Amino acid sequence: GDFCAGESGDEGREEDIFADLQGCEGVIDKLRLIRDSIALARGLGQDHTSGVEFNYLFTGAPGTGKTTVARRMGRMFRSFGLLPTDEVVETSASDFVTGYVGQAGKTTADIMTKAKGKVLFIDEAYQLNPRIGGGYMSEVVDEIVKSLTSENLKNKMVVILAGYESDVDDMLKVNQGMRSRFSEKIAFPDISAETAAAMLTSKLRSDHGLTLDPPPEDTAALLGLAGRLAAAPNFANGRDVETWSKRVFQHVASRTRGLEARDRRVLACDLERALESL
Repeated sequence: GDFCAGESGDEGREEDIFADLQGCEGVIDKLRLIRDSIALARGLGQDHTSGVEFNYLFTGAPGTGKTTVARRMGRMFRSFGLLPTDEVVETSASDFVTGYVGQAGKTTADIMTKAKGKVLFIDEAYQLNPRIGGGYMSEVVDEIVKSLTSENLKNKMVVILAGYESDVDDMLKVNQGMRSRFSEKIAFPDISAETAAAMLTSKLRSDHGLTLDPPPEDTAALLGLAGRLAAAPNFANGRDVETWSKRVFQHVASRTRGLEARDRRVLACDLERALESL
């Protein structure tokens, strides 16, 4: 689930690449550090791959924006000429495994080679831990480490391992080769009630053309309801907000049936009924 408002921006306008991300100031600060390091190396006439990490750990719960930021990083790296494309190849750790000894390494090599020049996003990275993903994962990890040090692929692709922080940390403890090559971590916090409210408002406007009315009273109601959602067990962050937005639209459509489209506005009762239906 995306936690951003849109996917706009031109080459060279690096600021725009993450200007609209919501609720992740720490993540944005990290992205700006990377951007500024590349820009300085370039300005000094240095090899601007030397001070830049190409391998990252993205830690956090589902729906906190990891995939969205992976896409933005692809655009940033492409805009600086570090990658020829901003394409993101989305995989899961389980995609690397086949049922035969010796095949997992070959499958991994194929995936890595096909992702050259792109961003390779590996979700559920905790499964790379052989204690969890099975013995074949040792082959997978060995091949990833080998690929990242090969002349053919080193600094020629961005590789992101994603998952819950504790699970990723456990995986790295048993894979020292991976630990040394993935030293750059970006932590994605769960979104707050304020961010959930802002995201819902933004999604209702951008996806459905709906606004809250009247704003003062219903903004307070929205914040309280967003707090209830954020405190719920198994809260899926941006994914739940997206579902909430769709349910609000359905309730508004039902309540305002027969009215002119311009008269269809979101009331506090729509927000509450939609939340209760999740």
